[in-house]
Amino acid sequence: MNRVAEPYLRVSHVVHGFAAARVLHVAVELDVFTKLANEGKTAAQLSTLLHVHTGALERLLNALTSMGFLRKETERFHDTPISHTYLSRTGPKYLGHLIRHHAQSWGEWGQLTEAVRTGRPVRKPDMYQESPKELDTFIRAMHELAIARGDARWLARAIPLRRCRKLLDVGGGPGTYSAMFCRANRNLRATVMDLPATLKVTRKILRGFDRTGRVSTASGDYRTDKIKGAPYDVALLSNILHAEEEETNRNLLRNIHQALEPGGILIVKDHVMSWDHTEPESGALFAMQLLLETRGRTYSFPEISAWMEAAGFQDMVEVPMEPPANVSLVLALRPGKRALVVLPKPAAVVEPPAEAEPVVQTAASANVATKPATARNTKPKKSTQTSKSGTKSATRKKTRPSRARSSSKSAKSSRSNGSSRARTSRTR
Repeated sequence: MNRVAEPYLRVSHVVHGFAAARVLHVAVELDVFTKLANEGKTAAQLSTLLHVHTGALERLLNALTSMGFLRKETERFHDTPISHTYLSRTGPKYLGHLIRHHAQSWGEWGQLTEAVRTGRPVRKPDMYQESPKELDTFIRAMHELAIARGDARWLARAIPLRRCRKLLDVGGGPGTYSAMFCRANRNLRATVMDLPATLKVTRKILRGFDRTGRVSTASGDYRTDKIKGAPYDVALLSNILHAEEEETNRNLLRNIHQALEPGGILIVKDHVMSWDHTEPESGALFAMQLLLETRGRTYSFPEISAWMEAAGFQDMVEVPMEPPANVSLVLALRPGKRALVVLPKPAAVVEPPAEAEPVVQTAASANVATKPATARNTKPKKSTQTSKSGTKSATRKKTRPSRARSSSKSAKSSRSNGSSRARTSRTR
C-alpha cells in the first residue's frame, strides 16, 4: 500500500465505520438472520415476512453480504457460519441483545459534543432502572457477552475457589459469573447483589442458566446499603468500577473489605488501562460511552490498586484475560492467617538498558490455574530511541510499558488455561 493510501484509508475507515454498525443494528432489530437460519430467501420473500419495503431490504441484504454476514446465490440470501453463531436467535452464542443495547445508545452518541463541553452524562446515570425495556436488553446483553466471548467460563476456570464456600457478586446483573463459578466449585454458594428492578431480569436468566441451584439474589444498592450475609470468602466486582466516581469506588472497596473473611479474595474484572489511559484502544473508546451514560470512567491498575491498598487489601495483581477479551482482572487479598486463594507472586524486575523498555522475569503461581506469570512496573520510565540514521532522539517524557510476554512454556500453558501475564503491586 502506498504512503498516501494507507493514512487516508485509516481515516476513511473510522469516518464511515458508523454505517456498517448501523446496518448491523437494523438487521438484528428486524431479526433478518433468524429468518434466514433454516433456508435462503429472496428479498421479496423476506420482505413479506418482515413487512418492509422490498427494494430497501434488498439494499440492506446486499450490504450485509458485502460485510460477510450473508451469502448471496442468484437472488437468494443465506446466512453464514458467523451470522448463524452470533446473530441468529437459534445460534449458540447469540449477541442480539448486546447489539440492540448498542443501538439504544445511538441517540446518546449524537450528543457526544455536548457531553464533552459539559463533562456530564446526557442521560440519567441510573443503569436503566426507570426503563424496563432498556434494562432487560442491557442485562441480557451482559449475559450474552459473558457467554459468547468466553469470559465467564475462562474466569471460573482461571481462579480456583475450591476452599471457598460463599461468593458475593456485587452488582452482578445477570448472575452469569456466579452461576459459572458454582458449576466449577461444588461447595460454593453465590449471592448476586443488585437493584430490585435488575434482579427481576436476573431471576429470569438464572432459571434457565443456573444448573446448580446454588445462586441466590439479594436486593441492595452497593453505593448506600450495607452488605448483607457477611462474611464472604470471595467478592466479585465485574464491570462495576468503571461506572462510578473515584470516591464511590473507594467507599465500595472499604465495604467489601469489611464483608470478607480474613484471607478472602477480591476479584475485579474491568477495562484496566495503561498508566496514561491510552491503551487498550477499546478501553479508551469505552470511556467515551461512560461519559455519555455514567458518573465513571475507565481506570488504570495503579489507580485501582491504590484504592485497594487504602481499603486494607494486599498483594494486588493484574491478570489480563485471554483473547478475545480485552479486559483484565485485578486480584487482591484481605490479610489473614491463611489465604483462601493463593495469588501470583510478584516477579523480580530486571533493570533494562537505556534504549529498552522494562524487561521482567517470570514468576508462576502455585495455585492459580491460569499461571499468570510476569509482573510489570506500573510507573513509566524515561527512554531514548535510536533513529534510522543512528542518532538518538530526545528522551521521551512518556513511554507505554508493553505487557511482558512469558516464556514459551508459560505461553503454551496460557493457551490452555488462561492468561500468562500479570502486573503486581505490593503492600509495604
